[in-house]
Amino acid sequence: MGVSQALALDGIDELLTGFLPRRSSRLRSEQPLRLAVRSADADLMWTVEVGEEPPVTTRHTSSTAVDTDVTLSGTSAQLYLGLWNRGEELVADDAEVLRQWREAVQVSWS
Repeated sequence: MGVSQALALDGIDELLTGFLPRRSSRLRSEQPLRLAVRSADADLMWTVEVGEEPPVTTRHTSSTAVDTDVTLSGTSAQLYLGLWNRGEELVADDAEVLRQWREAVQVSWS
């Protein structure tokens, strides 16, 4: 059974706008960094501002012109699984940023 596009987009949005901005989020960078999370099969994208404070996420349409440093991309299902660290299909144009994401973005319920 696959992940539907609607479920995937909802899960991406929940992670990026709900969990990521929390004070407990470990995704930080001494040098400010702007990530684009771009779905290949939906008219949605998100920008994530990473710095020394909790990340700030903004939702956009895919046609919005936004300057970013790194892009994480894939289908909605690939993004959903990859951003939640449950799949390897996520594509990034900077392998080090993807490695940092995988280490820092881990949702726990405690």
